[in-house]
Amino acid sequence: MGGDHFDEGKLRVDLVSVDALRGLAEVLTFGCEKYDERNWQKGINFSKLYASTLRHLFLFFEGEDIDKESRKLAIDHAQCCVHFLSHYLHNYELYKKFDDRKDVRG
Repeated sequence: MGGDHFDEGKLRVDLVSVDALRGLAEVLTFGCEKYDERNWQKGINFSKLYASTLRHLFLFFEGEDIDKESRKLAIDHAQCCVHFLSHYLHNYELYKKFDDRKDVRG
């Protein structure tokens, strides 16, 4: 008989894909060759990340799985940009000056 381990109410991090995380890490590692190691944490305008996300999604939907420059999956580049945006929104007070979205709420 094993010991008790109470997980109720805890995040189910076991549901996160290791392969997808590895792809994200590969793109971040490639980025270190081009930019400062934690360049993205300095803040990037939301519109630039949105545009980059869409460009990589377009490549993916047009059947071009691999980004020519990095030789990494285009979809992993897209998830990287979304990762940055998610971080910025979770820490909005630090990054609100980079929020250049148009106010579409009317």
